[in-house]
Amino acid sequence: MNSKFASEFYIRAISCLILFIFQFSIASAQSSTQEYLGWQKYISTVHNISFYYPKNFKIKEFGPSSLNLSGSKGFGCEIDISNIEEIYKMITQFSSGQTISSDKMKEVAFNRAMAYNSADGPDGSYYGSDPIIDKEFKTSQGLRAIKFYMTGVTEDYIAETTSKVKIGPFYGVDISSKSRRTVIVIMFQTGELANSGEEKLMDKIVESISIVK
Repeated sequence: MNSKFASEFYIRAISCLILFIFQFSIASAQSSTQEYLGWQKYISTVHNISFYYPKNFKIKEFGPSSLNLSGSKGFGCEIDISNIEEIYKMITQFSSGQTISSDKMKEVAFNRAMAYNSADGPDGSYYGSDPIIDKEFKTSQGLRAIKFYMTGVTEDYIAETTSKVKIGPFYGVDISSKSRRTVIVIMFQTGELANSGEEKLMDKIVESISIVK
């Protein structure tokens, strides 16, 4: 193979590879869009993120960092967007004697889920504890994510009883930018365990989370 022929061969091969990658990227984007046809798109200009959710669902904002997503048949979840460094600093300050992981994103996701599942009254208390990771993964948008469950503990002070149930799922997705480390935490409704349909719906919402550039 002479040098001229070799050069032409490599140029054609590289051109074909670039064309294949371009066509694959377009096909992937179209496939992703098709998957969410009929869904609404939420966009946060504060946190530069977006995600899809079913058309018949409603989002209620409690400020730019706290959302409630509700739908049919009692489905509901809370969405919390937190500064990783700030919350992690708070965790370490108020967790004297406890072992805290150096994985800041995980610890903040656990903290927000436990804070959401926490209530205390004169007759009893309820709280989430013992987060257990179901899986760690990259979303279809390339974002680092975790999916986990917790134990929901109900203490009845009058009857002097304690009951425990599995609750969740909960998700933490790293949406950090160059200037700020941030995690979005998506949590199934308080004290409940999602059924298979609800869990698949939450999985799909999480997969749609994207950084808006």
